[in-house]
Amino acid sequence: MAVTKWQYRRRCANLFNETSIMNEMGADGWELCGVWLFLLYFKRPIS
Repeated sequence: MAVTKWQYRRRCANLFNETSIMNEMGADGWELCGVWLFLLYFKRPIS
């Protein structure tokens, strides 16, 4: 069984830039894995 290792990143967002941050991070292979107040948490597999 293969174990996937993940790289994590946290970004600050507000109502005005949340969508643009999600699009920017998604283009680089990051996927949203959590939201807490104004913080967006992303992860992607380590290659």
